[in-house]
Amino acid sequence: MSMPPALHLEFVHSALIDPRLNFARASTGTYIDRDGVLKTAQVNEPRIGYNPLTRERRGLLIEGARTNLALRSQELDNAAWTKSACSITANAASAPQGVVIADKIVEAASSVRHYVAQSIAYTAGQDYCWSSMLKRSERKRARVRLPSGQFSASAFVDVDLSTGAVIATGAGAVRGDCWPMGNGWYRAWVVTTATATASGNAEVEMLDDLSASAYAGDGASGLYAVNMQCEIGAYPSSYIPTVLGTVSRAPDIATYPFASLAYNADACGLVAEWVADHAYPSQAGVTQSYFVATLSDGSSSNYIRLMTDIGGLPRVVVRAAAATQATLTGAALGTGTLGKASAGVQKDSIVAAFSAAAVQTDMAADMPAGVNQITLGVSETSGAQTYLDGYLRRLLFFNSRPSDAEIQAMAA
Repeated sequence: MSMPPALHLEFVHSALIDPRLNFARASTGTYIDRDGVLKTAQVNEPRIGYNPLTRERRGLLIEGARTNLALRSQELDNAAWTKSACSITANAASAPQGVVIADKIVEAASSVRHYVAQSIAYTAGQDYCWSSMLKRSERKRARVRLPSGQFSASAFVDVDLSTGAVIATGAGAVRGDCWPMGNGWYRAWVVTTATATASGNAEVEMLDDLSASAYAGDGASGLYAVNMQCEIGAYPSSYIPTVLGTVSRAPDIATYPFASLAYNADACGLVAEWVADHAYPSQAGVTQSYFVATLSDGSSSNYIRLMTDIGGLPRVVVRAAAATQATLTGAALGTGTLGKASAGVQKDSIVAAFSAAAVQTDMAADMPAGVNQITLGVSETSGAQTYLDGYLRRLLFFNSRPSDAEIQAMAA
C-alpha cells in the first residue's frame, strides 16, 4: 500500500478490540464463544462470535432488535407448553450452553402425532421465524411447524438430527434450515408469513425413521430440545432466553470517534469484510437492506455506504445533496459466503471492487458534503431499523483515495 489506513478495525485476526470503538447494547445477548459454548454477553459488551464446530473466530456480531415470543424457552416441562402424546424429562442433557438444562421429549405409547407446542399470537402480514435447538436420542427426525390456521398450510421443515440435513420443506414455508451447534446439537428453523391475526400453536414434533408424523410410539423413545424461539423476522437471530414473559434483545450499536479518522472531504477509501448466516432475504412489511459501514452526515442525503442489498448483492453507494451519485454492485453472496467490498471515492472518480476481478468505476460523481460520522453494521440515520445481522470481520478507512490496483488487491 502507498499509504497506511487511518483506521484498521480487525475482529478476526486479533483477539483485541480497539478501545476507541464505542459499543452499546441495552440488553444482554448470546453468542458462540471460542470454546464452542453458547454464552451470554452482558449489557454493552461486544460479542465476538466463533464457529461452534471449527472454533474459528467469525467477527463482531451486529444485530438489530428482536423479541422472543415463546415463554419458558428452556422449560418444556412447564405448563406454558402443551404436551401431546408425549411427556417431558426435565434437565436430561447438556445443552449448547454447556450445562444440563436440555429437556427430553418422550413419546407416548400411542399411534398419533407426538409433539410439544405453545400458543403464540401472530399479526397478519408479518414474517415469523420459529426455531428450536434439537439433539437426537432414540428418535433422530423432527419437524418444526407453524400453525396452518394463521399461516399457509404445511409451514414446516423436517430435519434429520443424525446428519443435520433438511429432509423436507412444506409448501407453506418461505424458507428454513438446520444449523449445527456442536456436540450433536442443531438449530432447526422455519420462516413463513402470517395470513391471519390470531393465536396458534408453534410445534416441535417427533417423526419416525420414515418421517411419518403419526406413528406408534413405544412410550420410551424421544429426543432432546431446548432454547425455543419465535420471533418476527425473515431468519433466526441469536437466541434470547425467556421465563415468565417475552424478552427483547436490544440492537447492537457500534461507532468510532470521527475525529480520529482525520477525514478528508475530497477523497477517501473504505474497505470491509463481513459474513452472515442468512441469504439476505426480503422481509414482509419491512424495507430491508443490510448495512456494513457508512460515512455520512447522519442523514440519507450525504453518505458513502458499503452494504448488501436484498438477494445478497454487495454494493458501494455514494449520495450527495440527496441524489445518488454512484451505485456499484458485485456478484450475489450466498448464505455464509464471505463478503468483501473495497472503495475509493473522489469527485468524478468512484472505484469499487468486490473480488479479485476488475474494478468498477463511475467517473461522474460528486462527493458527499458534511460527513461527520462513521457507523458500523447499521443505517446512518438515527433510530434506524436496518442492520448487518451478521459478523463484521474487518474495516479499513483511508483519508486519501487508494489507487485502482490497491482497491482491487484489497478485495481479493
